[in-house]
Amino acid sequence: AGRMSTPITRIPKPEAGRFKDGRKLFLVPAILLPPQPSDEGRQLLERYWSEVRDQVEGLERSLGKVTHVFHEALHVGGDEGISLLQQLNPQGSSFVQAMCLSDAQLEATEDLAALEESADWQRCLSIGLVSDVVRSMAVEGYQQATSRRYEHIAGRIDETIEGGKV
Repeated sequence: AGRMSTPITRIPKPEAGRFKDGRKLFLVPAILLPPQPSDEGRQLLERYWSEVRDQVEGLERSLGKVTHVFHEALHVGGDEGISLLQQLNPQGSSFVQAMCLSDAQLEATEDLAALEESADWQRCLSIGLVSDVVRSMAVEGYQQATSRRYEHIAGRIDETIEGGKV
């Protein structure tokens, strides 16, 4: 019947001090452009990463410096990871690189085998399979590979970020 709801704009922001003691994980969606983006798309993405930078800097002031950076699709970290990131996410890589020149370390995030398997299943599904049997096998394979990817990513984050770190 008449369930009350609060518009998202009226939900009070939690105080940063509530999160001081535990581990903190900032999730930033990686928005990627096609290889030849429009000028408008490029400008929107530049504005997005500028706003991400501002938000993360604000969170760092109240919750502490970011010490580890994880990026989807990176199976290597450090300088090798930065090189790969420049190819995968050229618009966001300068932000990540600046963080890594400061206090953060770019971490290997993915298990390469699970990442490649997930990508291959996704390619299979994208071609428009005709057979229900084959499509069902591809969906199941994709779901299993993606589940393994996410378990690996969660494990990497859990084993890397110590108590009180960001």
